[in-house]
Amino acid sequence: MLRRHCIDLEFATASPVKYFHISDGNKYHLESKEGVPGKLPKTKPQLNTSDKLPEEIIDAAHQEHLANVRRDLKQRILDSHPSFFERLVLDLLSKMGYGASDPKRLKHTGGPGDGGIDGTIYEDKLGLEKIHIQTKRYRTDRLVKPSEIRDFLGSLNKVRKGVFITTSGFAAQSIKTAESHEKSVVLIDGDELCALMVSYGIGVDAIQTHTIYRVDSDYFPTLD
Repeated sequence: MLRRHCIDLEFATASPVKYFHISDGNKYHLESKEGVPGKLPKTKPQLNTSDKLPEEIIDAAHQEHLANVRRDLKQRILDSHPSFFERLVLDLLSKMGYGASDPKRLKHTGGPGDGGIDGTIYEDKLGLEKIHIQTKRYRTDRLVKPSEIRDFLGSLNKVRKGVFITTSGFAAQSIKTAESHEKSVVLIDGDELCALMVSYGIGVDAIQTHTIYRVDSDYFPTLD
């Protein structure tokens, strides 16, 4: 019986002392042919679904899917040209409703001599209220420094609002610098950026939708 269920075991040359471990299906795997314990093969951890509701399993799988999509989006951005990233940010902000979703109210200004401003949002038709934008397409291990936040704040001049968006993240002191300044500056890191892109459909397509149902207890009569 052991001979029939053993895997990777050559009985003709087997050591008198053998070490086994049991795998799925009650099958025995030879751990070592030399009479000393070997290393168990690495197995991919399995999601324990025995105590989860079906909708909880679906939600967990959906969250994992979204994480993969956000990771792929970030890599695509890092592989693209910086000017494309600047325009991507303007597309996203327009889709979010800034500039009244009017493309004419979002101006791409990035390039040589841009003064640290990659784009401008005109919140009203007369351009009385503006939002300046700066983007940094940094690799994920390079955080935005406090000096870069100070430079951006200095470039705002008479503009009271700004948005600083990066593919990486912000140093702790950078966040404090922005929060403590009199002007209103929003910081968006790479994770939040990609989450917003998915939420507003920038750079992604919805290919499938699943509806989760439950039984409507109110529809059925109760038995007295």
